Amino acid sequence: MPRLRVEFCSLGSGRGRLGGQVDLPAAEPLGSLTLEVGASPPAPDDRPIVPAGQGTVFARLLAVETALFVAIGASPDPTAEPRILLLPGAPHLVHALPGLAIAAVLAGDLSVTADSGATALTDHSGTLALGGTAQQACPANPGRRLLLVANPDPTRTFWFSTSSLGSAGAGSVQVGPGGAFVFDKIVPAGAVSIYGAASGQPFTVTEA
Repeated sequence: MPRLRVEFCSLGSGRGRLGGQVDLPAAEPLGSLTLEVGASPPAPDDRPIVPAGQGTVFARLLAVETALFVAIGASPDPTAEPRILLLPGAPHLVHALPGLAIAAVLAGDLSVTADSGATALTDHSGTLALGGTAQQACPANPGRRLLLVANPDPTRTFWFSTSSLGSAGAGSVQVGPGGAFVFDKIVPAGAVSIYGAASGQPFTVTEA
């Protein structure tokens, strides 16, 4: 039976390191569990709750036997975005707020192998509907593992933000003609907002 292994840990005393990796000190475990996963989301009573810790709480998720979709939230729905894709044998570490629930379903529509690092990409590319007005390219995604923002226009610049509405100023990142930004270590989870001066400007936004 496909299973989801969940390990909770409290990262106290500020320990850890940059670059998207966090140490899990064995001295501060909050417990672990293994859930059987089916094609339908579990009932609310069967969803584990993130415990409260003395420091920042992390959950290390591991798919056993087959690929799974996992969601974390007040009422998590692993059948819809935002969600996390887990490949067998590839642990995924997430910041887990105490009190949130965890739910998982089989990712039966995917073809993956136990040693595969491949992840399905979602393309949110498009064009600006109205110059001088910020436009959302994709919604917030707390399970985001990769974000690419690129400017395919050969002459014009645009700006993007993952924390507020995009603008041609402070708080936004400028992307020049042919430029691109890739986030694959520390990945922002907020909605991606694009701002450009002219209507019809193209933008490329891809996430995983």
